[in-house]
Amino acid sequence: MITLSPLVYKTVLFKYRLLKPYQHFWLSNRAKHAAIAEVHKNQGQDVVLRLTGKQYEGSQEVIMNCEGLLIPEGFGWDGATKAIDTANSMEASLVHDVICDAINDEQLEWKWRRIGDVEFRHILKAVGMSWVRRWLWWLFGVRLYATVIKPK
Repeated sequence: MITLSPLVYKTVLFKYRLLKPYQHFWLSNRAKHAAIAEVHKNQGQDVVLRLTGKQYEGSQEVIMNCEGLLIPEGFGWDGATKAIDTANSMEASLVHDVICDAINDEQLEWKWRRIGDVEFRHILKAVGMSWVRRWLWWLFGVRLYATVIKPK
């Protein structure tokens, strides 16, 4: 079983806020290869995703590199959108929200939506969510929602 970084957060107005930086290492090969391509397009430098969603105080800078994401202290997210938050869904919802926010802020291309969805499923597996529940969350909470939310 893969060990993920400890996720430390508190409940606030926009649901959750990180109390310390969170390092996420890519679990899916699809995300690893896509991140390598993004870093390559950025002349080999880490990619800084400047996110400006309503849940942030100002903007938040998330660092993406070939290894994963570094999400800063104070980052806010809403947990599992349109679903009940559970202990084993928090990391997946955090990473997925970062990717979706970066797409909405035009920091990443729309193709990252499916990559984020795959990474979401891999994180749920890594934290021990049953395959039935994982599949239902991915199908109804992520893929079905993506068909309603279209790119700009």
